[in-house]
Parts: sequence; C-alpha cells; structure tokens
Amino acid sequence: MHRFAARGALALAILLVAILASPLARTPASLAVVPRKASPKVLAFLAGTLEGEMWGGIFHTTYAAEEWVVLSYSELRKEGKVEFHEFEKFEVLEGKLVFSPFPGGRPATQLTVASVDAKAKKAVFENPTKDWPTRIEYHRKAENQLVITLSDPHHEGGKTEVFDLKKK
Repeated sequence: MHRFAARGALALAILLVAILASPLARTPASLAVVPRKASPKVLAFLAGTLEGEMWGGIFHTTYAAEEWVVLSYSELRKEGKVEFHEFEKFEVLEGKLVFSPFPGGRPATQLTVASVDAKAKKAVFENPTKDWPTRIEYHRKAENQLVITLSDPHHEGGKTEVFDLKKK
C-alpha cells in the first residue's frame, strides 16, 4: 500500500471513530430529521484516493463517503516531508449541506452548498463572507480524475487555483 494511502486511511479511520463515538452519532432520531435532499450522499462521487502536482509538491487526498457524512484527509508533500495537511468534513447542519475545512487540523470558516449536480458529479460550496477562497468547486470529470477549483467570485481579485487530481 502506498505510504500516503496508509496514513490517509488511518487518519480517516481515527476521525470516523471519533465522530461515531459522539452522542449525536448514536441518536437515530437526530439523523431522521435531516432532509433527504440535503444528504451528503449526493457527494459520493468524491470517494477515493487521488493525487497531483500542486504548490511545488505532490498533493494527496483521500475521501470516504458515508450515508450521513463525507470525510477527507489531504496532505502536501515536498521532498518527502509533509508541508501542509487538512481534514475536511461534509455534513448536514441545520438542514443545509456544509463543508467544514480543518487546515493544519484547526477549524476554519465553513462553506454552504450552492449547487450539486449528482449526475454531472459536480458540487459547489460558497461563503461570500469568508476570506479566499469564497467558492470551492468539486468536479469528477472522469472516474480517475477529480478537479477542485478554488476561487473568489464575491470579491475583487480573480485568483483561481485548480487541483487536477488523478487516482493512483
């Protein structure tokens, strides 16, 4: 198994156990009130382990999709060292599908789903009040390719970063 895949799988397993151990996860009634149309299940197309060149290194990411949550662990490696890592969580909060990033393991500003097209395997999350990026788009262009686009259409700037990731 690729070294990153093992670390990513372990990190996701630990995160999933922590979430499943929480009182909310053990309360079926709390899950029953989540509207079906807001389910993270529509993001199942994210599942898998991918990598690509980015920021002067190799960016690796692993997504695990469950019925009620999608989790991911990503890391940037340069010369064999982890330079950056991030956990991500996609879940329904207060009836809305939200994306919660944890860069460096610390919580950051959430983004809310703006659109999802499960058939086209595309989802867009936005938060106009957030600093850059205010929009993150996920698009599974092919079975072995996921393109993630970071942008800021809500403020002046025009900076865009594209992660073109392939299954390994």
